[in-house]
Amino acid sequence: MSERAGALRASGRLFRIAGLAAVTLARTGARSLRPGAPDRRRAAAALIARASRTALSIHHLEVESAGPRPVGPALLVSNHLSYLDPLVVATCVDCLPISKSDLASWPIFGTVARRTGVLFVERSSPSSRIAVMRESERALRDGALLLNFPEGTTTDGSTVLRFRKGLFGVARELKVPVVPLALSYEPRELAWIGDDTFLPHYLRFSAIESSRARIAFGEPIDSRAHATPEDLATAAHARTLALLEERPAWLRKAR
Repeated sequence: MSERAGALRASGRLFRIAGLAAVTLARTGARSLRPGAPDRRRAAAALIARASRTALSIHHLEVESAGPRPVGPALLVSNHLSYLDPLVVATCVDCLPISKSDLASWPIFGTVARRTGVLFVERSSPSSRIAVMRESERALRDGALLLNFPEGTTTDGSTVLRFRKGLFGVARELKVPVVPLALSYEPRELAWIGDDTFLPHYLRFSAIESSRARIAFGEPIDSRAHATPEDLATAAHARTLALLEERPAWLRKAR
């Protein structure tokens, strides 16, 4: 790929993404879709899914999925590789993602995320964590699929970090299932880790002609079968790691 071709591709896609953001914001109406009754949550999840499919199509990122598609209410837990992860999952199931508060200030993406119902958590703030837990409980009671990344940070995909107990306690209290899932990318450079800042990484991603993501859904875990949130988190971590190790042929060749 020549640098000129990549730059032209990236600029064209950025223009189209800006247009998608404008359309998505218009569809939210005058107010954010975040608060409110079950019908508003369903509308928010559906809008996120629609925008995610279009965004990944613009970037020629093909999503391959395996395993049973979950239905709500359920807590989805995944390994975490990139800011692309919620979009990839949302192409397969209508869900409400939980994201680090940093995303809220990002250009284009942050504005759309705030208006479409993404839940933001500042992990260093106890009050923020409590507020997100309460909002998550309401969403699950309303029948939503809630997407969480309990590692708390991104990795290169070679393993899965320990899961924080966080929302596993909410899942146990509400007796909703926990659905483990595992994400992989080709090329692996799509992982967003270390000191990488968002815009340079996004421009490199946008310059790639095409890419692939794989999402593997596991069988739901009965939250009632585990005595503590820690036990439930450990069980979900083991399932996610097992799913990650069941790599498709195209990903094994890329390593």
